[in-house]
Amino acid sequence: MALSFDNVKERVLERVFEGLGAVDDQWTKVFKIHQLDAAGLRIASMEGVGDLQTWNGTDAITTASIDAMGTKDIDYVCKGLQVTVPFLTERDVPGIVADAARKIGVSVASTQAAQAYTAMNQAFGSLTTADGKALYAADHTTTSGTRSNVGTAALSTAAVLAAAQSMNEWVNYQDQKFPQAMNGEKLYLCVPPSLYATAVQIAQSQFTSDQLQVNAARGLNLEVIQSPHLTGNEWHLIVDPMINGGPFVAFDRMPLEVVTTRDQDTKTLKITATYAMGVSAHPDPTGAFGGLVA
Repeated sequence: MALSFDNVKERVLERVFEGLGAVDDQWTKVFKIHQLDAAGLRIASMEGVGDLQTWNGTDAITTASIDAMGTKDIDYVCKGLQVTVPFLTERDVPGIVADAARKIGVSVASTQAAQAYTAMNQAFGSLTTADGKALYAADHTTTSGTRSNVGTAALSTAAVLAAAQSMNEWVNYQDQKFPQAMNGEKLYLCVPPSLYATAVQIAQSQFTSDQLQVNAARGLNLEVIQSPHLTGNEWHLIVDPMINGGPFVAFDRMPLEVVTTRDQDTKTLKITATYAMGVSAHPDPTGAFGGLVA
């Protein structure tokens, strides 16, 4: 194929997408992704609506505010990278443009994954919900007290079953029973590589010991996600975000844009990639349990 600028643009886009696919994007399974062309994303909690009250048919019906737990603003950051390939280098080094484009795709996917998993690591501390608590906290507020979605036990079958029980005994802000894991909901067990073998045994083993005790955790609809971005011995049990909006939120402000230009004076090829995304916690902590292990 004769080399032309149009051919270069076609090759660049093809290789960028190839690079994007080379990096694990499993974080997208546990984040509710909002695509919105706006300066910011505001999410309101829907838990202000409590139980229906007795009505006598004549008096005013009890009212409720859907923002009883408040709203949360999700900001974004813009990321960009430009790779330059000198005119003669483009011709002297076979495949350099394709390789550079593929690496850009890898870098984009890696940067996005790092953003997402960093938020997950922060869910035990600085990443907060609308009540001002960390996403994983023992004292999330309700109308009458508190609720907990964090434990300190190391990852084990017993710890995951205890987490699932906690999720099934969960109450929302209005103290309504709000089980999360008793109807076959997809649950994602997210771990660092050091805990992957343990997580797979929990999710897939038929028995838990040489006494042939049935592995009750196998009855949960578990899928294991591992990432080197996850740190320490912490683990996460997360309900499919498509069910209740998800505990983690990604604001896709500007999808990936790749532009190929050539300098008029030096004929240097420039490949520029930009995107804008924000990640945070949902204003409501429903749908997740964290294992904070010392």
